Amino acid sequence: MAKAKKTEKKSILNESLFTSAYEAMNECQNLNVIPVSPSVDYRLGGGIPEGSFVLIRSRQKVGKTSCSMQIAQNALAQGRIVVFVDAERRLTASKYFQVEGFDIKNPNFKIMRSKKGKVLSGEEIYEEVIKMMKMPEYYGAVFIIDSFSRIIPKATIDDSEVRGDRRDTAPKLNEDFCKKAGNILRINNCILIGIQHLMVDTSPMGMGRLVPKGGNGLEYDADIVLESKHRQINLEGESIALAKDEEELDGQMVRWDIPYNKLLAPYVAKENDQKVLNYYKFGEGCWWAKEALDVLKMIGLVVQGGAYYTFMTEKITDKVQGNQKALDLVQENKENLKDLLNNYYTETYGVMFRFTKPEVEEDE
Repeated sequence: MAKAKKTEKKSILNESLFTSAYEAMNECQNLNVIPVSPSVDYRLGGGIPEGSFVLIRSRQKVGKTSCSMQIAQNALAQGRIVVFVDAERRLTASKYFQVEGFDIKNPNFKIMRSKKGKVLSGEEIYEEVIKMMKMPEYYGAVFIIDSFSRIIPKATIDDSEVRGDRRDTAPKLNEDFCKKAGNILRINNCILIGIQHLMVDTSPMGMGRLVPKGGNGLEYDADIVLESKHRQINLEGESIALAKDEEELDGQMVRWDIPYNKLLAPYVAKENDQKVLNYYKFGEGCWWAKEALDVLKMIGLVVQGGAYYTFMTEKITDKVQGNQKALDLVQENKENLKDLLNNYYTETYGVMFRFTKPEVEEDE
């Protein structure tokens, strides 16, 4: 009698877990970006792409929060939702809201922070942020964490004792959040902006170096790192002492470096010693005309010969004498030059600036 043949069991694959290289490449085409400032955008290839994690870190009083508020305003102008996690509860000074075009009544700008009778722990904050990142209503939203260095774990809040020998568990908490958020924000095209303080390492082995507080491993999860290690500098590029000259200052210049850029690195390969000069005016925000003039010179649309500036754009062909007249001409044609720079980045890098939020289908 013939033996029955054994039927082979076929493995069943979950095809929804796989995608083709073609589909993966298409997801990276025509990225929407959020502009920061002309000089920063030039180094980033147009701005901050959707689905990215940006780490902004520097020593104190250099301009981390001010930079993040400029990004917030640029995102709001595109119709995005901005969630500002005010872990330090310092977003009360009016200077942070004095960014050109910023509307303090804009319902799309939401601040999350501790209130009377309720101190938010890091676990509670991160749980809520992860939840929002997954919601269709927050598609394309920008989440700003200010700052990773001041997040407080629940165990620390619940402990009634104040001790100097407590082990800081915030770095592990921050890194765990960034790992989770990094996988989620790309699905809903959100952007995460994390602020981190650089502080002097006073340990015997530290040798006075500036080290990030709140987790050394955050830079490995970040797609872009903006870093500044310099002291405060005025708009003329001179070092200042804020305690002495604060009342006389009109603004400050920030020298950003971009040590990590995992998204657009081939487009922004520069000399190691080249810095991004970001000009910030108090009560106005980014000094757009100053930075735009520098960028126009770098891409060859403005030629400077001595004291003369020759404009060679399609709509501006003037020749003016003196830096101030050149700045005035840029400011007068701000909207036109904004479109010009946006078109330049779109044609060069394939990025886009027209954010369109998909319609959310209501449950029946």
